[in-house]
Amino acid sequence: MKDILFKNSGYVHLSSSDLLRDEAAKPDSSLGKEINENIKNGSLVSTEVTRKFLIDAFQRNKQNIDGWQKDMGDKANI
Repeated sequence: MKDILFKNSGYVHLSSSDLLRDEAAKPDSSLGKEINENIKNGSLVSTEVTRKFLIDAFQRNKQNIDGWQKDMGDKANI
């Protein structure tokens, strides 16, 4: 269902779980080691870890910012 939703909407789905698992698979990543500990313990990854993920190329100009504010301004605080 999720795949159909994104295919028909034109949006791209970025899964935080997938991103965290990708980081956890990196053998030399200190974040990956911490993520793996959380997985092993069945606990949630801390906010301090999740804050270290950056979506690149986001809001590079005024048009991007205006579009974000129009669609998301009342839904998210950036």
